[in-house]
Amino acid sequence: METFSTCGSAQDRERDMPSQGIEPSEPVIPGFVAVRELGRGGRTTVWLATEQRSGKSFAVKCLGRKPETADPRDAKSSLLREVRLLSRLDHEHLVKVHGVVELAESVDGGLGVVMDYAPGGSLGQLVSSRGSLGVGETVTILTPLAQALAYLHCQGVTHSDVSPGNVLFTAQGKPLLSDMGISRMVGTPRGSGLGHPRIRGSCSGCPGTAELEPQRDTYALAALGWYCLTGSARTLRHAGRP
Repeated sequence: METFSTCGSAQDRERDMPSQGIEPSEPVIPGFVAVRELGRGGRTTVWLATEQRSGKSFAVKCLGRKPETADPRDAKSSLLREVRLLSRLDHEHLVKVHGVVELAESVDGGLGVVMDYAPGGSLGQLVSSRGSLGVGETVTILTPLAQALAYLHCQGVTHSDVSPGNVLFTAQGKPLLSDMGISRMVGTPRGSGLGHPRIRGSCSGCPGTAELEPQRDTYALAALGWYCLTGSARTLRHAGRP
């Protein structure tokens, strides 16, 4: 499989990077040394951490500071769901989860998901820095992602958030699909607000109130191809040919 170089280094989606002027609170991760914050979402932060025993680098997804209206039990359940899903999934283009640790001195959930660190950055960072990609590069990225999604669907799982920030690269440029935190078993009722708002879009046969269906991932992958070729995350139904 052809690979290529990317720039930047992040484990979470680029839109969730820490705000300037906010000093991140370093977690205490048993067995690991926290190095730096990689990114954050509404309920979690992702840290680069070095395992003390092996010296290897991992990404640790920790329960982070949440809005006062958020229920800590919901965030904890989301992390546990992600671990349950990924612990039984094994594909070369999925970010591998290695286990769960209880965070020391934590008052807001206390769980960290240990997973592979992808130092090559995200697809969102790549397109932001370089602009639109060529056809060959786009195919090189989308083909393994399609294989990973086909594997998930065969396992009865939908990803539900195929987006630029959730496509990561290894140091060698190998694409990986990450962030299974909102994934569901096929047929599970869908919650509101799943997925990247411009990438997920809408498609015939995929009404917003329907149960999760594999074709949503397929549509999102097509939208991701549009994003690669044009540098824009416009919803497909509102766009012409690239």
